[in-house]
Amino acid sequence: MYDLSSSHGRGINRRASPRYRRKQKIKLKVLSAGPSGKRRFNGRVYSCSSEDVSVGGVKFSSRAEIPVNTEFELRIELPGLNKSFIHSGTVAWSRKDDTKAVYHVGVFFTDSDPRTLTAWRKLVQAMQQG
Repeated sequence: MYDLSSSHGRGINRRASPRYRRKQKIKLKVLSAGPSGKRRFNGRVYSCSSEDVSVGGVKFSSRAEIPVNTEFELRIELPGLNKSFIHSGTVAWSRKDDTKAVYHVGVFFTDSDPRTLTAWRKLVQAMQQG
């Protein structure tokens, strides 16, 4: 895994914890797209792929636009461990990548179950050590 906590020339790094490259299947269910008039996204489910993960969030790619401030339920599947994690979170940023026809989306976890967060933290820490 790679520590992606540096800003790589993109300004100040505001991440609270290091990120690690990790490709995983993600199912994202939009709970609320916020007051921005994007209510058409509410209730939609998207299949995505993570790009990197941290204790407090995940970056993923999606063919669909997912607006900033969208609240969601996120399921991250770990086939090798036969386990999945369900987190609640909010989209912090979203950037279109025209070269790959995808959006890169950064999210932070909000109201996840404490047991899930503890297990997730242990997994990410194991990535750091291994």
